[in-house]
Amino acid sequence: MIYKGKEINSVQDLFHWAKHPILPVPTMEYINEQGWGVDEIVDYYEKRELAIKREADDPYRFGFELPHWKILDRLINEGATEVLLMGGNRSSKTEVCAKQVVRSLVENPNSIIWCFQTTYENSIQMQQKAIYKYLPKELKETQRGKIGYISYTQKRGFSDAKFVLPNGSECIFRNYSQDVSTIEGGEIGCINPTEDQENVHNIGFWADELIPQDFLDTLRFRLVTRNAVGLISFTAIEGYTPVVREFLSGARTLEDKEAELLPGRRVPIIQQPKRSDSKIIYFHTADNPYGGFERIKKTLAGAPKDEILCRAYGVPERPMAGKFPKFSHKYNVVEHDKIPFIKDRTQIVTHYQVIDPAGSKPWFMIWLAVTPLDEIYVWAEYPDSMYGDWADMAKGKKGRPGDAAKPNGNGYQDYIEIMEDIDGDINVFERIIDPRLGATKFQKEEMTTDMINELSLLGIDTVPAPGWDEETGIQAINKWLAWDDRKEMQLGNKPRLFISDRCENLIYAMTEYTGLLGKDEPCKDPIDVLRYAAVCDILYVNEKESNYFANRGR
Repeated sequence: MIYKGKEINSVQDLFHWAKHPILPVPTMEYINEQGWGVDEIVDYYEKRELAIKREADDPYRFGFELPHWKILDRLINEGATEVLLMGGNRSSKTEVCAKQVVRSLVENPNSIIWCFQTTYENSIQMQQKAIYKYLPKELKETQRGKIGYISYTQKRGFSDAKFVLPNGSECIFRNYSQDVSTIEGGEIGCINPTEDQENVHNIGFWADELIPQDFLDTLRFRLVTRNAVGLISFTAIEGYTPVVREFLSGARTLEDKEAELLPGRRVPIIQQPKRSDSKIIYFHTADNPYGGFERIKKTLAGAPKDEILCRAYGVPERPMAGKFPKFSHKYNVVEHDKIPFIKDRTQIVTHYQVIDPAGSKPWFMIWLAVTPLDEIYVWAEYPDSMYGDWADMAKGKKGRPGDAAKPNGNGYQDYIEIMEDIDGDINVFERIIDPRLGATKFQKEEMTTDMINELSLLGIDTVPAPGWDEETGIQAINKWLAWDDRKEMQLGNKPRLFISDRCENLIYAMTEYTGLLGKDEPCKDPIDVLRYAAVCDILYVNEKESNYFANRGR
């Protein structure tokens, strides 16, 4: 091609083309296929440059909406009133939520939308910055009208953590360090939302990262009167929270696809939680051309599977910030009927019971078995879910005991009957008891006794666990959970500890226990019984050596 008497071998010889992840720079091959001359190239160049400039100046009107954003529109149009967006790093979940909020404020007059972040500083740096970006260009100048008030600086965010549009819509920024009572009683969303514009939704709140359960429970009721929609965005870098667990528990995958970075592994796109009007969407980093996926892909080369799943696909594999970072529902929780010695009743194992006695509240007890391969299965607990939850960490700032932890009035004989009922026809090789309370002396009639002695007189022999400190026990449990998840799980590389899915109170405690709330932490008792077993280093005992005949008929 000749242009101004000069041979052109590349479009770069004609113009300086701005970089853009979506709008391509045409190749000479493409130009020749299309039969373009210089005029057509110039026309394309000018239109491309104008589109890039418009996108930067007014992303509300001219910004590119990525294909996976349409999933959110579709699910809300289908009736979802609450959507959890789980996103990989730079997957654009913040961008789509910010634009949804602004669109709702602009198109639905007199809306009220609350936006939440972990702290006010994070609100300024993340939410407020993103929402200001998507305000229509004409609203970005400081405005002080009879109704509208907008004042924003990059350093301080919106004045008074709030702005009001000329149409009466209000956006208020809050954070989770505030008392939950500050959001009681308010109504959010729009009374009469626009219905004739495609994908204009009635948004009531956007909660970004780490929303506490009590905040979410309160916000759900704030949505009701105006039939509004709640958005929750989260990246599970450190694991998942109780709120995310509520969504994930029992969720069904509706759409998925193969994970490029984990060949053979499929990752979810849309899931249906138990709550019928809720949805989960997974934003994958590769779907955002603005996100620098190639660089992230290099950074994740050789990383553990859990990290790849989280950072590239938004898929969490374990709970957040607990004492047991390796504990996973996927790898450590087993369907009860698929436990080897439950499924095959001829298998020989060594059974143990661990008892954590208490004063007024119920004793917490678990039953474990050790296989010849040194796998440890917790197959029963008391109280189990039939009695309710042992703890509810979503209530209050420190959680609360659940119904199962309320006093039941049981005495020694009552607990012995419970043990015998759960034992059934198995032979428990050893019963382990809390070394402190089990051996604590008390006066009975004319003699001094203790729980260990009283149980023995009633036919239940127990041995006290070693009186080691709690952290030693936690480390012993984590040793049972340890394996290299960068490699395939197989014999020689797998955890030792597995828990029946019927032991819901122990499973909950494994995901929630932090050890930061002292002796009254509601989840402490189930963890105590497990650590007593761990510090005792329970083992499979060959029946020839012990004359012990394990489970043959359960």
